[in-house]
Amino acid sequence: MNHSTFEGALGWLTMRFKTAEENIIGIDDERKEAMVSNLLVVLTSES
Repeated sequence: MNHSTFEGALGWLTMRFKTAEENIIGIDDERKEAMVSNLLVVLTSES
């Protein structure tokens, strides 16, 4: 996994969670955990 891939993925998650906090789109803690977990699986399987 290269650094830019990780930064892009982290940026996507950060933006998604910020949007949810602004009540534009609802997301609960369980869903956040699932998204982070799935992203980590994808990123670690890429290397």
